[in-house]
Amino acid sequence: MRLLQLRFKAVGSFLEEQFVDFQELGASGGLYLIQGKTGSGKTTLLDCVMYALYGQVSSENRERNSQKIRSKYAGIADETFIQLDFENHGQLWRIRRTPKFEREVKRGKNAGKTTTSMPTALLYKFERTGQPLLVGEELAENQVVFEGEVYEVGDALTSKIVDTEKELARILPLTSDEFRQTVILPQGNFDIFLNSDSAARQEILQKIFKTHIFTRAQGAFRDMAAQAEQQVDGQMQEFHSACVQVAGQLESLLVAGQLERPLVAGRDENAGGETEGS
Repeated sequence: MRLLQLRFKAVGSFLEEQFVDFQELGASGGLYLIQGKTGSGKTTLLDCVMYALYGQVSSENRERNSQKIRSKYAGIADETFIQLDFENHGQLWRIRRTPKFEREVKRGKNAGKTTTSMPTALLYKFERTGQPLLVGEELAENQVVFEGEVYEVGDALTSKIVDTEKELARILPLTSDEFRQTVILPQGNFDIFLNSDSAARQEILQKIFKTHIFTRAQGAFRDMAAQAEQQVDGQMQEFHSACVQVAGQLESLLVAGQLERPLVAGRDENAGGETEGS
């Protein structure tokens, strides 16, 4: 999973619309460091990513309240929204959320009054246009460039929050808690992951690095080895039974006089004593 673009307005300490192009940062492996003074908005950026993907803020000790994301500087004429473009398994997606907030009615008999705007969550799917980005060409708001090609979004795939959450749960490889502990690391929260028990860490790391295929392979090899061991044990038992059976048949022939008993090496047949080698 890779973050591509983040756009938001009236969130945390940011009143005006902000835009972050993660691709332009050029970080190797998608690893970014957010640095700044206290109160400069570092955690707000993490909150925006978390809220876009999961409808929650980034810190464990914060209230997971949709109104918590709205900027205290926002007025009734200011819309709060968060929009995140991301890539997962080669497919590009856009998620756009708005929290619950009070806004101004601009039309009708109630114009100038306030009304409650309920939370929304819209999910979009990008499609490849097949066209490269030309020099000097500007992208439209519904477009994004990924690996040199232009992608474009159409109509929203989901419009209800419950449908959006179900689709995101299918798309995203991690739960909100797992994402918070391993991908978003706000102000030392990585110790939550480090202090988790080994089983919990193993489950998270398996999801991140997709090692379940190796776990399944290990189990398959273990089963194959157990089956092979059982087959060898069975064959050894059959071999032992066959040897006992042959030995019994030979003994019967010797007793019946139908077979001469072989000489024991190192003994004189006539004297019955030990002989020297010549």
